[in-house]
Amino acid sequence: MKLLTSLAAIALAVAPVALPAAASPVSAATSADGIEVTVVPSSAGVLGPDQDLVARVTVSNEGTQPVRAASTELSLGNGTVRTASEVTEWLTPGDDDDPDLGGGLASATLPDVPAGASRTVELTVPAANLPQLAAGAHPLAVRVLAGGSELAQARSVVVWAPEATLSPVRVVFAAALSTPATETGIIAASDLELYTSDRGLLTRQLDALVGTPVAIGVDPMILASIRLLGDSAPASALEWLERLEAAPNETFPLAYADTDVAAALQAGRLSGRTYLPAPESFAHLLDPADFPQGEEVAEEDEPADGPVITATPTPTPTPTPTPSVDPTAPLETDLPTTEELLAFDYTVDTIAWPAEGMVETADVAALAGSGLTPIVGSDNVVRGGGSSSGAAAVVGESPVLIADADVSALVREAALAPDSAAYQDAMARLSGSLAAVAQGSTGDGTVVLATMSRGWPLSTYRLGQVADGVDRLDQADAGTLSDALGAQSEAVTVIDSPNPPEKLQRISGMIDSEAQDATFATVANDPSRITADRRLQVLGLLGQAWNPSPDTWATAVDRFLVAGVDLRSSVQLLESSDINLFADRSFIYISVENRLDQPVTAFVSVTAQTALVRIEQQRVEVQIEPGGGNRAQIPVESLSNGTVQLRIELSSATGAAIGSPTFAEISVNAGWEGPITTTLIVVVAGLFGLGLYRDIRKRLRARAEPGETGE
Repeated sequence: MKLLTSLAAIALAVAPVALPAAASPVSAATSADGIEVTVVPSSAGVLGPDQDLVARVTVSNEGTQPVRAASTELSLGNGTVRTASEVTEWLTPGDDDDPDLGGGLASATLPDVPAGASRTVELTVPAANLPQLAAGAHPLAVRVLAGGSELAQARSVVVWAPEATLSPVRVVFAAALSTPATETGIIAASDLELYTSDRGLLTRQLDALVGTPVAIGVDPMILASIRLLGDSAPASALEWLERLEAAPNETFPLAYADTDVAAALQAGRLSGRTYLPAPESFAHLLDPADFPQGEEVAEEDEPADGPVITATPTPTPTPTPTPSVDPTAPLETDLPTTEELLAFDYTVDTIAWPAEGMVETADVAALAGSGLTPIVGSDNVVRGGGSSSGAAAVVGESPVLIADADVSALVREAALAPDSAAYQDAMARLSGSLAAVAQGSTGDGTVVLATMSRGWPLSTYRLGQVADGVDRLDQADAGTLSDALGAQSEAVTVIDSPNPPEKLQRISGMIDSEAQDATFATVANDPSRITADRRLQVLGLLGQAWNPSPDTWATAVDRFLVAGVDLRSSVQLLESSDINLFADRSFIYISVENRLDQPVTAFVSVTAQTALVRIEQQRVEVQIEPGGGNRAQIPVESLSNGTVQLRIELSSATGAAIGSPTFAEISVNAGWEGPITTTLIVVVAGLFGLGLYRDIRKRLRARAEPGETGE
């Protein structure tokens, strides 16, 4: 049988891998006093005709006392577990609802197990001693006994699979290419170089997935982050992108930055809107120097090898004058568009993949309205039939894909198995779960969707190996997303499971802040430089990579909100001092500051709170250079004496208010212009007359003095 030989080959090909403790599989065992036991059936737990049942049992003593005079006993149930959820229920440690396993089929004496040590024994049930089994998955248990008492128990599943007795289940595997969280919505060049290095995060992910039956969810942020660097992109990142583009796997797009679309929609509803954000532009991040166009002047070609051919010279025509070229002028550039930066030839482009267990009915409807089919966990829905494991479903009239939580959990356990024994143990339980699904399927079988959670281990990843192993099972084949989308749909009801209120409140705050930023940006000469950047930051903060670190995420959101306040105060009116107005017609001057890195065009409006003055131009334009200031000149006519309070407002060309209004007082002395001028003329004339008088007296005195001397 192809099943037995291929599964044996898989088991021999597994190499031990060191993974973080958090990635260790959950043992399907109960224990007492620090005694842990695991059981690994041979051939991934699949039995065929005339095949012995062999199980490898490992007992670990994590206690402080040795285990002596103990034995192991293997039991196998005659009845089958008929659904994936029943398999999970059986494998759950501490389950009190044990099926009737009958007497032990095999036993062995366990060598003494000192504290901190492990011992392994092998139990064999000859084919002739096996009970009459129905096709399907059967519960298996191994007990560790001492003095008539059970010290520990391990559980697994064995599949009795005579040929042509089960309709194969098509299993669709999906995993995301993802990166650590970012506050900017863009991956920095230095991080790209790190992630795409020989042992980098993205390289390991691609190594594990390319060429396997796994559908790859691609984060468009990775594509854009590489492409917008142009010629300055790290060579390793460009090579990685080429590998991804050439991969034969099915591909589908994640939301940009792997944003949690369900969380965004739920938070948007708090503000009365449908919020499903996407990048606006990357133009502010593009450096024209990274995208040169045109050909450089080539050096004179070296003569080619071979005989030299002398051409007959022809008369040289008179050259046509050509316009001179400034050698210092920059090369023309052709910058990529947003669409080009995000482009990818996806196999399926209508999938949305929100965070697990956090979807509401309204989210499904909103996504369907955008032409998207969301992936929803089976523990987030209630199935009409109660026991089906099919991937295709509808919520009302909205299509969804159901990720089977039980099968996915076993796939993840096998994919993250730290060693060969753990991998074989997990594969045995996975094959049993799939056999249970196959037993309940009809026709051409059921399509089951198994997904990996976000995040990646630090070492080798076995998902491709798991998918290949499942594809070799008689009761299962690897399927495609197209299989899942095209399968017979069943009606399901979503169990509304919104994100935590405090999380939604923070996201709602980001949405409101972004809207305020967009209003403010209308004062800038290039608003998209502001709005596009703030949108990318929102997308980055909505990324699912933040989910394991809610406190860190909350701090990052607070930084975003504070930055929004600072941004919206970067163009503002400066405080005006009180103004004295003596002329009937004059000007008042209002100063405006611009701390942005681009020019702005603002409009100053002044309103008098009383009718003592008339503002002759209600809205005055003022242009301010980056990091500078300017004054608006407001023409004013005095109508009567007194004190007037002025309301001063700043707005953009669209009429959007920029900042808060300020107030100033103006002291009006209407009609004083004429008397003051007359007084000044009189004073000047008097001073001139006095000077003239003194000059005349001095001259007369000078003439009189010689006569007096002659007497």
